[in-house]
Amino acid sequence: MGEQFNILVLSGGGPRGAFGAGVLLGLRDKGELPEYSMITGVSAGALIAPFVFAGGDKLDQLKEVMLGLDDESMLGGTSFFHFLFGDALSGGESFYQLVQQTYDDDFIKQIAAQYRAGKRLFIGTTHFDSGRQMIWNLGRIANSDLPNKNDLIHQILTASSSIPGVFPPQFIPVYYQGTQFEEMHVDGGLSSQLFFDPIGFDYTSFVKSLGYADAPRVYTIRNGRVQTEFEFVEDDTISLAARSVDNLIMAQTRGDIARELYITRKIGAEFYLTYIDDDFDKKPPQGKVFDKEYLQFLYEYGYNKAQQDDFWIKDLPL
Repeated sequence: MGEQFNILVLSGGGPRGAFGAGVLLGLRDKGELPEYSMITGVSAGALIAPFVFAGGDKLDQLKEVMLGLDDESMLGGTSFFHFLFGDALSGGESFYQLVQQTYDDDFIKQIAAQYRAGKRLFIGTTHFDSGRQMIWNLGRIANSDLPNKNDLIHQILTASSSIPGVFPPQFIPVYYQGTQFEEMHVDGGLSSQLFFDPIGFDYTSFVKSLGYADAPRVYTIRNGRVQTEFEFVEDDTISLAARSVDNLIMAQTRGDIARELYITRKIGAEFYLTYIDDDFDKKPPQGKVFDKEYLQFLYEYGYNKAQQDDFWIKDLPL
């Protein structure tokens, strides 16, 4: 697993996941991509995490996959009016099919191989009925004898990125006391924008028990900003609601990063953070979400930022 215990934390961010892909491939091409012993992902980060975890040719495919996204493949070409008057912006079929095609049998076998090598991949979803975060050990599932493991992995990855109202939830079959029922799982970002820290887990002792002399390092890629961007808001219901959600997500994100920073310092780990800064001013065209030109801008911004010497910061900006 390398000479250093490195943890990679990938946040949500929707199309801004292209920034994270650019960062990772920029570091790889620069020769400074750490070997990660543990990777966690939420929402957009959940879709990126398996590529980094599997490594090799899969990391090479990350750029192609991220820049190949568009509204048709993600949303099924559904109009915005369906979002206003239907149950969800997308029926979810296009996105789920994309997940099935991307994370195929060979990909899942590579995830299982990395699990057997001692590495760990954790994906976060939100159990909607309880509102609690659920953390899935994707490598263990991939390495298991479960007959439905591929379908389960596809459901987990889809659920982690399924914003309620935009994508339908995933109903995951579970068993309790001999009875089968279904749990409703949705976007992991509803419960936490990023994570690495099971409560009460002593990483320092754990890392030392594995023979590492140095403290663990936690590398966090925030697929978005860490401060609210100023913009004039129209006085209408949709604009006000959208801005309110943006502000709530930003407050949650800063809280999650602050918690992570506190825990890394408490356990004696080293904290590294990168994000989309104020010098990025590109926006997608009106009415577009996964616009190819916008994704390309985000990717190039992340790639070029990774070339800078002061790329990582060690604190949360005020």
